[in-house]
Amino acid sequence: MKARRSSPLEDGNSYTTPHRAEAFDRDGGEVMNPADPHPFGTELAETELAETELAGTDVANSEPEMNRDSTGTPHMSRRDLFRVLGIAAAGMATGSIAIDPAQGHGVQSYLLPPLPYDKNALQGFLSAEILEIHHDKHHAAYVQGLTNTLEAMEGARLRGDYGAIQSLSRDLAFHGSGHVLHSIYWSSMSPHGGGEPTGSVKEHLESSFGSVDAFRAHFAAATKGVQGNGWGILAWEPLGSRLIVTAAESHHQVVFQGAVPLLVCDVWEHAYYLQYQNRRADYVDKFFEVLNWDFLAVQIKRVHG
Repeated sequence: MKARRSSPLEDGNSYTTPHRAEAFDRDGGEVMNPADPHPFGTELAETELAETELAGTDVANSEPEMNRDSTGTPHMSRRDLFRVLGIAAAGMATGSIAIDPAQGHGVQSYLLPPLPYDKNALQGFLSAEILEIHHDKHHAAYVQGLTNTLEAMEGARLRGDYGAIQSLSRDLAFHGSGHVLHSIYWSSMSPHGGGEPTGSVKEHLESSFGSVDAFRAHFAAATKGVQGNGWGILAWEPLGSRLIVTAAESHHQVVFQGAVPLLVCDVWEHAYYLQYQNRRADYVDKFFEVLNWDFLAVQIKRVHG
């Protein structure tokens, strides 16, 4: 089976595909088995397809103002983070993502958030090249895919044609979850991260996991154990009023419904392969050296008060 394609990573052109879940070989365009041991095979099934029609699109045409901490490092405020995510909830101010007045009712567009630090700020953990490709290509593709899917859904409603809604709903979950989790991922790391948590973060981790070390071990095991591509997630579970560690396959499968992701580690291969190859465990272990406890404190305060 062939698909007309031209990799956006190679020449900036888009390609077409009969279904989002199919994977493409970078050289010949052959559909691959997602379980193929090719180092990029499993993620091409979804990541590269997320880049469809991205070429020539400026998704980062508006950026929230960046604050700076005491060391001068720029970071997004809590308010701007949720503006970027496109979440409108009670008590959360919105406005830095573009709003089209013609859409009415505060419907908002999704934009690519800027990195909260320079691309070379995490050297030693992740190279500037990895961050540039990951943020500017992969994350941007999810933003555009989310926008395209919402537009397709609107067109289906206007036509009264709901034959593609099942497929579009899967695309919405895929692209939307990819955008949200990536937006959290950038702030989950900091060049001034690592070390030991204090205050409410330490208290919540001890209450939910027994100790900070137990949390680290649990989070590392769940993240390293993701089958194929996915995420390690520290989330807030509101019914039990507790923190939980979970993992997502892809972006949106094997999800604990209702749990709010607070801090995440991306283990899609594009997040680390250029530097760590197949040594995912090394990448996850070093993640704790840049883990942004201050961001986690803000996240816990948001959900717990």
